Amino acid sequence: MHTYDELEVKASPENCWAWLIRAGLWPTWYPRASKVVIDGGGSDIGLGTVFHWNTLGVRVHTEVTEFEPYRRLGWTGRALGGRGFHGWVLEPRDGGCLIVTEETQRGWSSSMGRWYLRSAIHQAHQVWLRELGRVAATGPPPA
Repeated sequence: MHTYDELEVKASPENCWAWLIRAGLWPTWYPRASKVVIDGGGSDIGLGTVFHWNTLGVRVHTEVTEFEPYRRLGWTGRALGGRGFHGWVLEPRDGGCLIVTEETQRGWSSSMGRWYLRSAIHQAHQVWLRELGRVAATGPPPA
């Protein structure tokens, strides 16, 4: 299962990045994220960070595997007998940036429910992109 979504926003890559890595605040602006717990505490994620969270009604166990500040972020995740990768790319644009997000999943749960799952993830990513652009346009997240 694979999804690809992008959105050009009127926010700097630096502000988008700051909100994206502040996983502890995702539930305050992305309604499909809840119960974010970062191993070792804190609210920001970085290379090697392990965190757990709920999305689309599923508990996901995640590790950040790609971390290039202001450009690329990616994590692997495990849930319901499947594995996945979720990546983000930020590309500067005049007056803002292009945010690209892609997700792939493998496993019995992804295979069995791929038609429903692809649509649900696509819709969730559209909300995530829109809301990320909205909060990032207001400036960086609170300390």
